[in-house]
Amino acid sequence: MVTGILTICSHDAYSLIDPGSNLSYVTPYFALDMGMKPEPLLEPFVVDTPMGVPVIASRVYKNCVVVIMGR
Repeated sequence: MVTGILTICSHDAYSLIDPGSNLSYVTPYFALDMGMKPEPLLEPFVVDTPMGVPVIASRVYKNCVVVIMGR
């Protein structure tokens, strides 16, 4: 795990980066600032967290550009 600042949809976000994960996740609080509406997933899934408390992912934000070190 690595921490750092990522730019997501033109908003800076303090991030916990898991190089083994295929997806990116945001909290509902951060998503409010993006001004985007999520779309429901057809099949929600469970995400294991570093805290050991699973979270159900049930919505998706599409077409979000993630910038790491200017790329």
